[in-house]
Amino acid sequence: MKILLLNSLSNKEDFPPNPPLNLLYLASSLRDKHDVWILDLDALKYDSNQVKNRLIKENPDVIGITCTTLSYNNMVKTCHIIKQHLKKTILVIGGVHVTVKPKESLKETKADYAIVGEGEISFSKLLENPKKHPKIIEGKKRIDLDDKVFPSRDILEPSIFSYVGNAPRFTNNQTVMMWSRGCPFNCLFCSHAIYKGQKTIFRSPTNIIEELKELKRIGIKELFVYDDELIGLGEKQSAWLEQVCKLIVKNKLDDLIFKCQGRCSDTINLNLLKLMKRAGFKCIMWGCESGSDNVLKAIRKGTSVEQIKRAIRLCKQAGIKAWMFLIVGNYTETENDLKKTIQLVKETKPNYVQVTYSTPYPGEYLDLCEKENLILENDKSKWNTHIPVVKTQHLTEEQLVFY
Repeated sequence: MKILLLNSLSNKEDFPPNPPLNLLYLASSLRDKHDVWILDLDALKYDSNQVKNRLIKENPDVIGITCTTLSYNNMVKTCHIIKQHLKKTILVIGGVHVTVKPKESLKETKADYAIVGEGEISFSKLLENPKKHPKIIEGKKRIDLDDKVFPSRDILEPSIFSYVGNAPRFTNNQTVMMWSRGCPFNCLFCSHAIYKGQKTIFRSPTNIIEELKELKRIGIKELFVYDDELIGLGEKQSAWLEQVCKLIVKNKLDDLIFKCQGRCSDTINLNLLKLMKRAGFKCIMWGCESGSDNVLKAIRKGTSVEQIKRAIRLCKQAGIKAWMFLIVGNYTETENDLKKTIQLVKETKPNYVQVTYSTPYPGEYLDLCEKENLILENDKSKWNTHIPVVKTQHLTEEQLVFY
């Protein structure tokens, strides 16, 4: 069968920093038995007419399309084009938003099937005999990340070399990869909160090294390790990460540059950070969110301001640049909380700071904001993290913009 995988156009006008890794993995699980191609509409920036013409030209047997909440409205438009002009094509939708609201998504997109959760195994099963499956399919989770081939970066349009990667950028040839999957925490603001309590599973260090060798061979010089938290989950993770870093050095892959995300916790230690530095890590992006313990508790972050201070200090001490992620507009936030966040930045002096507005995703947080009448912009097609779409119980839109 001819399979076309689509990444939906988002509400952001800028070019996406990274290729859609979820679709690259999905393609790898399908291409042994099917003719597979991937179009990243968020990177190609096609208008509706271009989407229509390209889809008619490709005329696939099956289209799989993924979206986030911020790209959901555009996915609906694309699905309507598909149903109008490719009446024989089977349409399958998926992604975080679809996982939260599968029935609503099916109705609005007129898709044939919706996959809830991880899609690699379930999509393959669906293609074996579509008529035997229900319209809403529960995705089957992988328990062994070594049992699948590497992401299919060669069948993506545009080329992986078109993507600029996440800032800070140290080279012109950057891409994204994952070393583990799953987050055991339940932060209120996170789009992955629907998977609460999810166990983290790790690729074997040798499996990671083999992919790094392949990426280096094709000319990649910089990697953003896209795990939810590569460091800070506990002793088991620390021991595993230590093995990976030692193998990177042993295999002379430490000329590659790495960046990752981390969790500010008591398990952060200087020796591991120094080893990461030796292996090529130049920046860790810490999910700090706020300088107020009251806010951290309200959003169920599970960390403290003191842990944040310690993580930033040790990171810089190891010679790794510290990037601080902050969120403005957490629903209980007060002006005093924001002043504490400003003080945290002044005190810790991170190398980089990224501030975004709190944006509720479908689920508990969105329900809470609607119940408290905190929504500022009802048109979700305009939602992105760069403009305030919700206020707090104590702060107006004007105050959020000011800070």
